[in-house]
Amino acid sequence: MSPWIRMPRIGIFRNPLATRPWRCLDSPTLLPGVLYTMPTRRDRDLERTYSRAQFVAKLRRLADALEEGAPFSIQVANERLRIPADAEFNIEHERSGGVQELEFQLRWAVPGA
Repeated sequence: MSPWIRMPRIGIFRNPLATRPWRCLDSPTLLPGVLYTMPTRRDRDLERTYSRAQFVAKLRRLADALEEGAPFSIQVANERLRIPADAEFNIEHERSGGVQELEFQLRWAVPGA
């Protein structure tokens, strides 16, 4: 059984083995003095295929955010990502076995990680 216990209605998890806990001191839903943590996100590397229209719409939203110097939000495989305005950008080209690949990449640090 997992040490994570989901608290109803608030999406907070309790882990008795937590390494970075915080205490809830004043809440009608959580127990005072009990250690709670948010679950750490697992590493992942996934690829999602979109239709041309979906891809164009996402690129257009990204380009608009970049021009405005604003952060960009996108949901990928049920996870909402917020890319800060100061993210690093690069373009990667790969060629191997008669196949070529072009990747537009955004990289940013996750606070507190």
